[in-house]
Amino acid sequence: MKVFSNLILVLFFTAYITSESNAQVVGGGPASTTAYPWMVDLDGGCGASLIRPNWVITAAHCVDLGAISIGDSVIINSHLRSNPQIGTEKRAVLNIYNYPGFSLTSSTYNPDVSLIELSTPSTLPPINFISDPLDTLLIQENDSCIVLGWGSTDAAGTQSDTLKEGRFVFVNRAVCETAYSSSSILWGKDSTHCAGYNSGSTPTGAGAGDSGGPLFVMKSGNPLLVGVVSGGGGVITTATQPGIYTNLFWVSNWIHYIISSPTSINEITKTQVRAYFSNDNIIVNSKMKLTNSSVLINVFDLSGKKLDSQKVNLNMGLNTYTPNSNLPTGAYIITLTNQEMNVNFKLVKI
Repeated sequence: MKVFSNLILVLFFTAYITSESNAQVVGGGPASTTAYPWMVDLDGGCGASLIRPNWVITAAHCVDLGAISIGDSVIINSHLRSNPQIGTEKRAVLNIYNYPGFSLTSSTYNPDVSLIELSTPSTLPPINFISDPLDTLLIQENDSCIVLGWGSTDAAGTQSDTLKEGRFVFVNRAVCETAYSSSSILWGKDSTHCAGYNSGSTPTGAGAGDSGGPLFVMKSGNPLLVGVVSGGGGVITTATQPGIYTNLFWVSNWIHYIISSPTSINEITKTQVRAYFSNDNIIVNSKMKLTNSSVLINVFDLSGKKLDSQKVNLNMGLNTYTPNSNLPTGAYIITLTNQEMNVNFKLVKI
């Protein structure tokens, strides 16, 4: 059994104890077998949502903890995990894009959200996700919201493989600020929702195993995805430790950029990595986490002659690279290459 937690704020992720041990939402009841055709099972301890025929959204920590990888498959319109019903679709994963800078170990919060590109589009209807500023009026304190998943039903970890739904409310942000003030990760005041139940009301909310699943509201009779399950204070949501959900409105521009631009992974990477000269050094500022930090950096003059080449570790933040030989003032082409990127920059040393 693998259980992943993070200091005070626990990720709502859990691996299977056995092949039959799938979990469900705290409180609530069984979800309709027909109402949520866009619900996705990552089959690795997390949920997700279909937001376009070939795009699925989940939590970035689900990716980092191994719930899904390129080449794996997802199950769309999943309800009963042990025996998928007629009407489900299985699709292979083509690419995965974590939100730039997300890290399980960073002391700086970056949104816990990831986009999964499918190799073949689904024929099932996706859920709309929030991007209109007016729709933020639907996610104010005490407004109703709904979560779906297979996460823990209680503190004892009672489990079921049937999809469950729970209805509760958005909670005053001050409650989460107090509950998670000492947490070093997975807490961003602007880029998360605080949601759960108030003291005295029926315990309902997300629990371990619900990570990556949908938090949505109803708009004109239709579901609108507004959040992704991220974490909480323990195995389940409580009145004093509500659930933490990634705020999709906060990252909606990034989502639209990824899913609507016919760009390659390298072009997307280049928007998150910058390079410049600082005296005799080359500074590379990376805003994204690489699976493999080992990168080959090459320096060419404008005629294409290679002047320098080194293997370096490219980490998030500022990286300093010192060429083996002094470079005179002038223009250069710098390339960064590994399995995940092949980008180049034209830099001028003055």
